[in-house]
Amino acid sequence: FNRSSTATVDVRNNIFSNSRTGGTGLHIAIANTNAAATGYAGSSMWLRSYGSTASIISNFTNCTFVDNVDSGSASGMTNSNRATLALTKNTNSNHISNISNCVFWGNKAASGTIARPIGGFIESMISSATIKNSIDETNFTGITLSGTSANTSNSNPLFTNLSSSDYTLTSSSPAVDTGNNANVIGTTDLFGNQRIINTTVDMGAYEFQGCVAPYNINVN
Repeated sequence: FNRSSTATVDVRNNIFSNSRTGGTGLHIAIANTNAAATGYAGSSMWLRSYGSTASIISNFTNCTFVDNVDSGSASGMTNSNRATLALTKNTNSNHISNISNCVFWGNKAASGTIARPIGGFIESMISSATIKNSIDETNFTGITLSGTSANTSNSNPLFTNLSSSDYTLTSSSPAVDTGNNANVIGTTDLFGNQRIINTTVDMGAYEFQGCVAPYNINVN
């Protein structure tokens, strides 16, 4: 929440998972007292530029948004404005967002509908987003992308075990070696392992470290 200043928010190597907005469970999104029992949206985060002189640049790099639920039923909430990541701005404020090497998968709105990855709900959503080398089940449908956005898809990221909340990548994942090195922050992933393997960064919070090299055992 930024009321009147200028701020840059960098979020990297994070997993946002199993959060919920709605009548039960964890309320991540900011809600007023009249809506506290029903919830709005933004199950993973609501980043808001509010005052007339407020300005935010938000950068999300190598983050995984997975298995979150947006079922808030506050006044005006529908599946068209429920979203996993809420990025908003008030009328005279400014909010620019850059999303790179991120994965949005398995996030749901009411009745099991696939949730929009980014939305604004009770305020104006950011006018556009720069999204590069990222995956979303809807391929970021309904979001105005800046002219420099590139390499987005709705390909299944093939996590190691989605049902057991193991969000590491398998060797055949389309997220492996398909990120954008130019936007990498730091040299390690969420596990503390080397961030770039095979010259190109992966998408998501975990870098695939490769298979164990085969070896021979001779038995007489």
